[in-house]
Amino acid sequence: MGIEFRDERGDVIGGAAGERSITRRGFLRLTGAGTLAVGLAGTGLLAACGTAGNGAGGGNGGNAESGIDAITLDQPIEITFWHIQATLYGEAIKEIVAKFNAENPYKITVKEIFQGDYGALNQKIRAALQGGGLPEVSMAYESDTLEYMKAQVVLPLDGYIASKKYGLTEAQIADVAKGVLERQRIPAYEGKTMSWIHGNSSQGMYYNRDILKQAGLTAPAKTWDEFVAQARQIKVSAKLPALPVGTGPGGLLHNMMRSNSVDPLAEDGKSSNYNAPEVAAALELLKRLFDEGLAYTAENTEQEFTNGRAAFEIGTTARTSSKIDLIKDKFPWGITLTPQGKAVQPITALYGGNQVLFDKKDPQRNLAGWLFMRYFGGSEAQAIYAARTGYFPGTLSAKNTELLQENYQKYPQKQQAFDEVFTAARIYQPSAAGNSIDKLVSDKTTEVILGRTSPAEAAAAMKRGRPDAQGAGLMTGIDLRDRPAAAARAAPTLAACTIAQPDRDLAEAAATLAGEFGAIELTFDHGVSLPPRPGLLGDLAALRAARGLRYSVHLPLTIQLASPNPALRRASLDTLAEVVALCAPLEPAAWVLHVTPSSGSSGASPAASAPSPSSAATWRQPGSRWRNCSRGPACPAGGSRSRTSTTRSRSSTNCWNGTTSGSASTSGTCWRAAATRRHSSAVTRRGWSTSTCTT
Repeated sequence: MGIEFRDERGDVIGGAAGERSITRRGFLRLTGAGTLAVGLAGTGLLAACGTAGNGAGGGNGGNAESGIDAITLDQPIEITFWHIQATLYGEAIKEIVAKFNAENPYKITVKEIFQGDYGALNQKIRAALQGGGLPEVSMAYESDTLEYMKAQVVLPLDGYIASKKYGLTEAQIADVAKGVLERQRIPAYEGKTMSWIHGNSSQGMYYNRDILKQAGLTAPAKTWDEFVAQARQIKVSAKLPALPVGTGPGGLLHNMMRSNSVDPLAEDGKSSNYNAPEVAAALELLKRLFDEGLAYTAENTEQEFTNGRAAFEIGTTARTSSKIDLIKDKFPWGITLTPQGKAVQPITALYGGNQVLFDKKDPQRNLAGWLFMRYFGGSEAQAIYAARTGYFPGTLSAKNTELLQENYQKYPQKQQAFDEVFTAARIYQPSAAGNSIDKLVSDKTTEVILGRTSPAEAAAAMKRGRPDAQGAGLMTGIDLRDRPAAAARAAPTLAACTIAQPDRDLAEAAATLAGEFGAIELTFDHGVSLPPRPGLLGDLAALRAARGLRYSVHLPLTIQLASPNPALRRASLDTLAEVVALCAPLEPAAWVLHVTPSSGSSGASPAASAPSPSSAATWRQPGSRWRNCSRGPACPAGGSRSRTSTTRSRSSTNCWNGTTSGSASTSGTCWRAAATRRHSSAVTRRGWSTSTCTT
């Protein structure tokens, strides 16, 4: 049934006119509890709530393989293509798009739109999933594609590829480089082709020939042990550090792992290998490089290398063109494969986004999107893209074009990168939580570099941060396996967020938690458990009945209740109502809602949602300001209390309505909710204040 939302003046703010209407208070009544909170007062329920992660998944709307040939494109049609490439890379995009627009016989006009980096692009796709406006085609990594598949908006391409009229011949498919084609058909896509070719690069090692010569070296290191020895020699002879390392060193660690035959994730994506001894050994090697002054952290590693301040740079081969422009004749340089470990076959990372086709519910627009993707992945466009940038062509025949042959002859480093690096490049197992995993690994690697934790401790933390077959598995740093069983039994009503479960079913995760906890919070959000698989709610209800569980439901974080766009606000309210109706059979004890900033970002700081000066008057009205909690539950015996600041807009990663103990049971953070209301908001909001118990 449709739901119509009205504000306190009776104006319609969402839903279908003429159907059931609801005020803000009515919405709270709809939730059954009349309160949106992480805990229910007086129940003793503790709730842990965090930022929802991205679950991987399969099913989507699909694409019929029949009928495509019957579609005609006899009228002009404009489609949009979202990408992340600026400067010379963006110029290459513009050149290819202009050529397609001028030459395609279907009257298709492509409008290319730069959307920032991959993170910004992903956020804009998420926003479009809620408020509309998805492009026909967008760049996406495998982890992004897996996330979008959960929302059933990505079209499989197999029907288009097989089309006799608009598809690809067997020869054209065979022309696609093996590793590139495998990227479009990874196992997690369940036998479907979910993306197509954009650009491909690898992680290689640039080297300054003059510095190596000054240190008495004739060639760059082939192994990591040899690299350490060369770095020491360079420091003594050339008085320079060997390697600048970027502020996100997780990619470097992953490549070191793979060079020792250890993939970060297992093939099924449900377990990780960060507990392998090679991981701690790689971290130890990195720490040694920094401790000895052989490596250093740099915001821009390319700038360090191209200005002759370091002997090496490990980074993407896509930057070979920019290296050519920046170095010019300052010094001779080359690029080769990154140092290897004990792996039988040389290996390095395969980078570069793909392209996905979003379902516009219009066969002609969908087909137009595919025809642009087909063109971009063809040899002519791939040759242009490779010649103008440092990316490798995705087709074998592109390398034989006159354009690329002349380009590689003029710039031998591009030929060297293709021959020595690209041939060893392979992607590693992707996950819909890939961005979260990469951040965790980079953070822990940085802690090792800074001496804040040991390599063994960092590797263990990486393992804990990944879900596996035994644990609840959270990407937010809450790992229930760290909680002693005795403590779990002592507080059986702890509600743990079942969030960020890559490639894992929500009911399966809840069943794992049910062994130790009596109340479980379920996250329902796009990319996590929406849309739900058939039977999911029934499985959760059956588990609840069998184990005597209590559920709380975490409402979507990807909505935009505070958006200045009325359409987005209405869509957000509709989404809330749909999720409430969906989960009502579970009889939740609480409904959890974060009122996020207008951007819809779930990761914004509390200050980002503080009232602006223009709305200060509203916030000063009685009952509309955030109240500070002056006291919380009693501290343990011998403890004292000190106040900390109040968050204004949303709870922190861990929201506790009670007292928790630290690892040494000497300190804890006491949380108490202060119910407040902002008059301009469509829902009741919660303020949280903390006071810390110390002994």
